[in-house]
Amino acid sequence: MKYGGIDGGQKQFTGGLDARDFEERNAAEIAAITSTHKIIDDIILDESKWEVDFEETAKGFLSSQRMLSHLRYATQSEIEAATNILRNFYNYLLHHNVCPEYTTQIYAARKVCDLADRELFDTIHVGTQLPSDFNSAVSRLHGGTFAGVFSADQTWDGAENFGGSDEDSRDIIMAAISALGTEEQYAQASTSSTFKVLYEEDVGFEVTRVEMADAETRSLYEVAMQRKPHLKVVGKLHCRRWTYPLAKQQGPPKVPQEFTLFVEDIVLEHCFVGLKIEGLVKGLDIGLHWLDIVYTANPSFFVLLPNEFYDKQKAAKREETGIYGQDSDDGKAEEPGHP
Repeated sequence: MKYGGIDGGQKQFTGGLDARDFEERNAAEIAAITSTHKIIDDIILDESKWEVDFEETAKGFLSSQRMLSHLRYATQSEIEAATNILRNFYNYLLHHNVCPEYTTQIYAARKVCDLADRELFDTIHVGTQLPSDFNSAVSRLHGGTFAGVFSADQTWDGAENFGGSDEDSRDIIMAAISALGTEEQYAQASTSSTFKVLYEEDVGFEVTRVEMADAETRSLYEVAMQRKPHLKVVGKLHCRRWTYPLAKQQGPPKVPQEFTLFVEDIVLEHCFVGLKIEGLVKGLDIGLHWLDIVYTANPSFFVLLPNEFYDKQKAAKREETGIYGQDSDDGKAEEPGHP
């Protein structure tokens, strides 16, 4: 409700009211006295800065980092229970014809809830599983985030990202290049176990195609896994650059407009066209890109609205003026993560 511009609190008058208090008041005045929710004062004071848009508000709220963090450990049924709160509200508005001028918007917002049911669980899953084994293996051998983190006395079973030895990392890289790389890449990888990192860039990108491993690739992995059981079948994630709304200005782009990442099938199963990711992408001199860090993963309907920062701005204003009221919660709305 707060995200959508509605503030909640105590009734204007909490005691001592009876029928006589309402005798000379009209319906609007009575509703104001007895209500527990009202439009946020800032909207009333300057309506020109605000717009009624049910669909965009639904997109912004359901794709906000606060919402994704809240649902981090949620099951599919729990996510559907969350979107049903919004869906039931929209159904109420439609059933009672509360605001007929926004009927089209409300139907569109309800469709956003349906899309969220299909995408949020996978979005959260991918965000926790990436960079995954192949990218983590490249990172370990080429000075990335995972370099130097392996310890022989640690158990890595169940780790969200690969945590094996340097030898295991080389096996993972060679298996992927053997199955999915070009002949030139395989020839170069066969003569050298390490490659040169040409560039790196904090970049946003969206998925354009998910290419699961084909039958031939699976057969190659089945044979290899008999000797190296730590291997996992790898496919391709086809991507194109996407600009996060609050991305910091950088120099000339280094990562090409379109690129491909090698990712395990068990992660690709949860990827979908339109999935948006912000991370650190690096390029190797053999023509491969790898994902070293993931900052955030966002659904296809992601949109960033000023609503996201309203509580934070209000909290800063109260801190500055020393004036505190009932028009906010804890004032801790977090800015979405980004490079």
